[in-house]
Amino acid sequence: MAFIEKLINRLVTWGGVLGAVSMITVIIIIIAGVIARALGHGLSGTLDLVESIIVLVGSFSFAYCQIHDRHARADIIIMHLSPRMKAWFETFTGILGIAFWSVMTWAGWRMLVTKYEDGEATDIININLVPFRALWVISLALMVIVLIIKLIHSVREGVSK
Repeated sequence: MAFIEKLINRLVTWGGVLGAVSMITVIIIIIAGVIARALGHGLSGTLDLVESIIVLVGSFSFAYCQIHDRHARADIIIMHLSPRMKAWFETFTGILGIAFWSVMTWAGWRMLVTKYEDGEATDIININLVPFRALWVISLALMVIVLIIKLIHSVREGVSK
């Protein structure tokens, strides 16, 4: 289990790095577009590029926040629970999270297959969007795996206390 957790942690971390690099790329494209417009020239396809690349920014952020406990949550009620009750509450919410992200992964997979068959591409510069959709589905599946690992830890913590 420790090997799998290390592997998932590395994948999530590299996904976060990919998201950060993608964000820098989006910023550069937007700045180039603004400068070009200020000089009287438009850069065609900037919207296509930004829309495509921004998927990479958001895709791995969910799993990254979850694995590093950087997500927003309300601890007002949880902080008053006993450690054992807190662990069981985390288990319950973990199961709900797994169900939600599993449905998102399944829907993303179905859409990926449909769009692959349709040959989806951007309008202006004809960028194939299937790889971006595939990374989105991979990141959703990674989120489910992260939640399953966290659920296993919550159950172990609940049983041991």
